[in-house]
Amino acid sequence: MFMAYIRTINQKTTAMKQLNMTLKTLLGATMVALMVFQPVDLMGQTGKKKSSSYSINRNSDGGKSTIRVKSDGKDFKIEYEGDFTISNDDRDITAISRGGFIEITKSSFGSRRRVLIESDRSGNLIRKYYVGSRERDYEPEGREWLAEILPDVVRSSGLGAESRVERFFSRGGANAVLNEIGE
Repeated sequence: MFMAYIRTINQKTTAMKQLNMTLKTLLGATMVALMVFQPVDLMGQTGKKKSSSYSINRNSDGGKSTIRVKSDGKDFKIEYEGDFTISNDDRDITAISRGGFIEITKSSFGSRRRVLIESDRSGNLIRKYYVGSRERDYEPEGREWLAEILPDVVRSSGLGAESRVERFFSRGGANAVLNEIGE
């Protein structure tokens, strides 16, 4: 009798874990879908029509991926290969798989800035910062620019959506995820 009770508790615990993972997966998919397929004012706060353009190109062999976002004055391009980790505050790239890279380019008012972060064979990050065609010091200018633009990049492109949904869900459940979608 006791063993049957334990089995029932284990089954209920497993079912709850599966339900929790399903909810997180559903929220993550919803977040990405809203950002990609509804790139206009998600909260309906203004009556203005907004022009948006999103494109995502991925190589089927697991190679380089490109995301291009043009929306509400935003114009940036992200190219990457491999896996990368975004910091918990969405302001830095903390890791990239060996041999991978991420390059973020933003153009505004005729000026172009670009950050390139590559991982060497040992997994060390090599960071470069460009204004126009000239390389500038990454510290502190490039780091500050990345910290400024990366939150907007991840919110507009869906990059790191799965880990971000997990992070927001663990902090405040579904409401925290939905609040971030509103941002």
